[in-house]
Amino acid sequence: MASNEEIKEAGQFLGHRFPPEFIDRDEVARLLQTSVHGVDLLRKGRQIPAVSFPHNVFLFRIADIVDYIASQKKLPKKTDAGYVYVLSADEFQPVCKVGFSTYASKKRVDAANTYCPFDIVLITEYRVRKSREAESVAHAALDDRHVKGEWFNMEGEGFAILERALQDFIVDK
Repeated sequence: MASNEEIKEAGQFLGHRFPPEFIDRDEVARLLQTSVHGVDLLRKGRQIPAVSFPHNVFLFRIADIVDYIASQKKLPKKTDAGYVYVLSADEFQPVCKVGFSTYASKKRVDAANTYCPFDIVLITEYRVRKSREAESVAHAALDDRHVKGEWFNMEGEGFAILERALQDFIVDK
């Protein structure tokens, strides 16, 4: 943990007391069950935002850590549960990516936004059992709308076709 002196100095640097909604690297490492080095990699990769203070003190907002932990929660493997999601470069674009993930879809959106030159948005997601199989069934149902890879033209009845294809897999809406 940051020493009391470092926290006091950081607070003076900001011109106010150290805010209670922040925690330090060591506490984040404990919460995430990782090393301080692991926390630094997450910070440098911008997966967890941090506030930098003098003397290499990095503090993290508790709310950001909670969001990160929630985005990393995996569903139980034994059921192969997961999500079938629909992503698009714009919420009004008819061409969308239909994929699956065993993680919450927010993580997929964040990952896509690191390599795409435009913002990717989550259009919808379905919590499903047998996520790999559900994705395959969805792709087969949308085959006549195929554009490239996992991208499909969802214009018109695309979402209705997708929901009908997934009806036997959806766990809850």
